[in-house]
Amino acid sequence: MYSRSSRYPLGTLSKVSFRFPNLSVPSRGFGSTGQILSLAISHKTSSGPVNATTFISKPPESSPLLPVKKGPVNFSHSIRTKPMHPRSPKDTGPAREVHIAVKVRNLCQAGKLDQAVEVCVGAPAALQGATAWNTIIHHALSEERYNYAYTLYQQMKRRHIVPTISTYTSFMSAYAHAKPKNLTAIQLERIHKLYKDWSNLAASARTENAINAITWVPPAAAYISVLGNAKLYQSIWDVFYDLETEGPLAPNQFVFTNMFVAFHKRTTTSTNTLDGATSEDAVSANDISANFDPNGIDTVAPTPSSDIKIQNAQDARLLWRLLLRALERCPFPVDSHLVVAALRALQHGGKPELDLALEIIDKYLNLRAPSAPAPSKTSKALKLNFRLLDVALSVCNAAKRPDLTRHFLDVLTAPEHPQRYLVNAGAMNHLIKTYISLGDTRQVIRTIDWMIREGALPGGLDVMPGGSSWSMALRGCLDAQDWSAAKTLTKRLASTVNSKRIIDPETIYLVLKITYVLKPPNKQLHERQLRQALDAVYYVVNLWPKNPNAMQPKYAEDNPVKAERRLVFRNALGDLVKKILNEFEGLKTIPGFNDLGYRLKELRTRVPADVSAQYEAYL
Repeated sequence: MYSRSSRYPLGTLSKVSFRFPNLSVPSRGFGSTGQILSLAISHKTSSGPVNATTFISKPPESSPLLPVKKGPVNFSHSIRTKPMHPRSPKDTGPAREVHIAVKVRNLCQAGKLDQAVEVCVGAPAALQGATAWNTIIHHALSEERYNYAYTLYQQMKRRHIVPTISTYTSFMSAYAHAKPKNLTAIQLERIHKLYKDWSNLAASARTENAINAITWVPPAAAYISVLGNAKLYQSIWDVFYDLETEGPLAPNQFVFTNMFVAFHKRTTTSTNTLDGATSEDAVSANDISANFDPNGIDTVAPTPSSDIKIQNAQDARLLWRLLLRALERCPFPVDSHLVVAALRALQHGGKPELDLALEIIDKYLNLRAPSAPAPSKTSKALKLNFRLLDVALSVCNAAKRPDLTRHFLDVLTAPEHPQRYLVNAGAMNHLIKTYISLGDTRQVIRTIDWMIREGALPGGLDVMPGGSSWSMALRGCLDAQDWSAAKTLTKRLASTVNSKRIIDPETIYLVLKITYVLKPPNKQLHERQLRQALDAVYYVVNLWPKNPNAMQPKYAEDNPVKAERRLVFRNALGDLVKKILNEFEGLKTIPGFNDLGYRLKELRTRVPADVSAQYEAYL
């Protein structure tokens, strides 16, 4: 009437099959003493026969019935078996497109580009996907084999493989960072053809997902970066005015950002610069030819750098007005990258450009003068970051608004301000520059003292004065002819020096130059001061690496501007020490100073004349 419950859960029994080939398995009812002699259990997913004795051993005939184990049984482990004939690892089945792509990628990463091309070209047509071709094109461009990469691109299209966004971004990125000698007329014509192909591909897309997949990097934004690298500023305007006013190819934040960056980096002007770039009205698109002339490279005319910076700012002001119009037609987010690029391009202009920059800071950064009226309508400001704060303070100094620089930093350094951590040594350098422009060396010393105290506190701000802070402060004392302030700063500098901090050549050069230039009336006093300064130079030079030139190539690769500046001031320090020792015979007789001169002579490095000329005003 009743049956004893099975020791296996119902869910487990539903997942296994019981096979009884030629087995006598009497049923076990209530009060029955029958025995299960043998049971073959196999998992439904098993691929081969399973030995029944693996799970339940046959009890001896003379032994009593084995007791049934109580409690739950992990049946899933007891039935897991390995197939009798496992699949060979070499049997990967027919080749697929992904296999070719992986093989090509591995060969390219191993530096075997030619072999990777052979694998890609020799594969069946059905397995030659865009991924493999994009890989070999990317690595060809990384090796600066631009002609070969374009040949691969043409071969890719002849095989009816549709280029993807990775194809075009690889070309654009490579040409945007290419050396000027590689940007020939032929290469520029090719990159223009690539830009047109990319735009046509985006225009041919029908679904929204396809359009987004092709234009998540706007073609015009990438192409403008290439034109900026090639110094084709007229062509940048041509491309911009040729864009659609609406749709996926309309100018957005990426296009405007790259245009601001190109104008900010411009160091040469052109004879055929767009006339409307500095006028109140934009030039009509009908007045600009959409045809690209590869031989029409802008002719560069020698122009003072100040005039070029003013022109850059004027172009940026026009571009900002065009940006506001584009926002009305087709809104897009104004992000921090766009604001930083615009402010950097505007900061070297005249009063109209600087006033516009201050308006942008007020509207998008929510930083304004204490007497300024509140904004008329509430607009969500951008989240302040290091780059935004740095460029905002630069604009304040360029606009000769020291009150704004002090006010912004006073607000941010308040203990309760949530973004207090953004104030670092770089931000405080702007305040030092502000006081130097006012000739207030006393405030310079107070600022340095505050930075030292705050930087030494546990959990304090990262404002400990660095090499640029000391150089800026000492140079301000030199310009103001303030020996007392310079002496005070030198004492502060000596109090912060330890074995972990090495004074850079520019700072110690300024210490020695101030001592040499600001002469007291008494010559003996002057010689005594120079001896103290030379002692400091001797101490600092001995802390420098024994062979700093051995590390110079790596440092120059990572920081090219800082590396050349360091070399210039290290050479200048050696020249100044030699000049002082030749002028003061009493100092020349001191053995340690002769060793100092010999050491600096060993460290001397040849610097091109044009590079040295750039720092002539700072020496």
